[in-house]
Amino acid sequence: PGQPRPFHDHVEAVIEALDSAGTPLRDAWLVTPSHWQNLLCDSDAGCCPPESLESITDGQLNAELVFRGSSYQMTPGTSYAPFAGPADREEQIRHALPGVLGAELRPGRELWAEALTRDGWTDPQTAVELLACFQRPDLRDVMFCNVIDPELPDAEESGNLLMGEGIAPDWNRVDRAQETARNLIDAAPEGYRAPLLTLIGWLAYLKGQSSVAADHFKLALADTPGYRLAELMDQLVSRGTIAPVAKNQATAYKRHR
Repeated sequence: PGQPRPFHDHVEAVIEALDSAGTPLRDAWLVTPSHWQNLLCDSDAGCCPPESLESITDGQLNAELVFRGSSYQMTPGTSYAPFAGPADREEQIRHALPGVLGAELRPGRELWAEALTRDGWTDPQTAVELLACFQRPDLRDVMFCNVIDPELPDAEESGNLLMGEGIAPDWNRVDRAQETARNLIDAAPEGYRAPLLTLIGWLAYLKGQSSVAADHFKLALADTPGYRLAELMDQLVSRGTIAPVAKNQATAYKRHR
């Protein structure tokens, strides 16, 4: 008590310079080999004592640092053009739906797996079949899961996977899945985009990109009001939940791979 904060003059100079530039300093910390401390807190008040480093590595702050440091994205990229494809695309999807609904999960899973191996975009007929597959909830769910675990035959008891618990994704495959979903959105008329927007959002959640995820869940709900999976995922990220996979440096998504 009564002692000036460490590096007081330097901190004040930085605050003044940033304020003059129109970019006020929002927070600052001192980190030593044994502890950390808030540098903007009034040390006389005794409200911000030094904290152990374990309070960082074991807490929400560590998750935020992994999220901000590894996966921060300045522009979420949530702008999608209105559908400009064939006028009969909705009819094509509806025509494909009975075959999808009457089939086992395996054909849809195989079609999705094949799409994720392609370097370029798929043909219109395959796009229609995939769009139909994503309209079937149980098939949609396992197609989501197969991005992370290609061998999973169904989505039963996949709660931990969907939450991002106990997984180590192939992030290149995740990136391909997001890109394929974006291409499918271009091929999908309004009212058929919600599963794809939710998929992109869920994979963003696994990456630790919560703001990107939330934007996509809201777009999914705008496309299909009441879309339950998007509602549930939106509630999850709205609570500030960060996927466990994104909290671990060994499994978290890195921007530069």
